[in-house]
Amino acid sequence: MLSAEEEVMFYRLLVVCDDYGYADARPAILKAQCFPLKESVTLAAIERWLQALAGKGLVARYRKDDKPYLAVNKWEQRVRSRQRFPGPTEDGCLPIDGHLSDICPTYDGLGKGKGKGKGATSRTSRELLPLPEGWEPAEQTNEKLSREFGLVPEDVARYVAAFRDICKAKGYQYKDFDAAFCNAVRQDWPKLRDRSGKVVRLELATERKVVMP
Repeated sequence: MLSAEEEVMFYRLLVVCDDYGYADARPAILKAQCFPLKESVTLAAIERWLQALAGKGLVARYRKDDKPYLAVNKWEQRVRSRQRFPGPTEDGCLPIDGHLSDICPTYDGLGKGKGKGKGATSRTSRELLPLPEGWEPAEQTNEKLSREFGLVPEDVARYVAAFRDICKAKGYQYKDFDAAFCNAVRQDWPKLRDRSGKVVRLELATERKVVMP
């Protein structure tokens, strides 16, 4: 299914991943690690190859704390060292290309440590769930976001409505919906804030935008 360039990208990714199949997915980092002496390889090309690998189910890209990572699907590697990067099912991770639940549980090739054998664990040991009907963030979550962004209850309600719609439309699944909601607000999914970071409210009566203090 892969072009020659995509296949090379995939094989070189296998070398730079940690023992859990995770890697830093910033194109500049991958260029330095996978193609250190190949000046003809551009950052745009790496981004294009990553999108192709994700589209064909070989990797999944996700973001945590505004930094992109990737996980190789069906990873089989003996675990010899600690995990270097956050996994795709950790709290606060948001998908870049698709659903993180598509990543298969993996094991270390020896039936130990991950997915098989005594005391085994899995990437999906905590089940991902779709958004519950009528979900609302906890009061402490609302208070935290209000302090962080100066939101009033009406602003929070707009973010909640947008979060529900996006989760349902894209089929997003999470272990911790409050953590996912906090990330959605920080990344401003519905684009409610202006460049200064203030929430813009549309006043229906006058149809003009007012920047909330």
